[in-house]
Amino acid sequence: MRKNGLELKRIESTCNFVKPLGDIKQMVSQYITERAYAVIYLDYKILIGTFRDAMFHTYNNEPLEDRYIQRLRVFDDKKELYIWRTEDGFKGRLRIDGQGDETHVVDASSVLFGTRIAETHDSGYSILTEDRGTELIVPMIGLKIDNQRNRLFLRSRNYIGYTPTHQAGYVDCRFISITNSIDKAQGAA
Repeated sequence: MRKNGLELKRIESTCNFVKPLGDIKQMVSQYITERAYAVIYLDYKILIGTFRDAMFHTYNNEPLEDRYIQRLRVFDDKKELYIWRTEDGFKGRLRIDGQGDETHVVDASSVLFGTRIAETHDSGYSILTEDRGTELIVPMIGLKIDNQRNRLFLRSRNYIGYTPTHQAGYVDCRFISITNSIDKAQGAA
């Protein structure tokens, strides 16, 4: 069922907390072996890149130091590793869809900043801008962007759980994809 851009589905999913292992790159490498997107929240900015071949790839190969990472999400259409910093070090959870317990989820699409492409680089990155001065660098090229129907979307999945009194609410959220297609953003086949 789809209403107001939200889609309610029933899927199988597992969710497990993961133990810290060495540095962030080692921790991610243990759980993510295929190419995936990476959204990295640093103390001073947010980076969007990829994780492949056991390495983070960002625009201009910006170095990542664990001490500046607040949280990060490494994801593809089947799973997400979410890691966050605490006073006691990093903690994380791995969410895998397509296996495990049956659960209800709500898929949503959020429009990302950027109404025009300012630059495209051979390295596989595009810089999107808006009149209000916002800039977003994404690991995608060949995008069609405007201020109308052609935008960039972040697809997310929200997992529904129940309290002991049977009240429903979201208990987890993961990123699924970044897409330039409104049809894919709305969940159409």
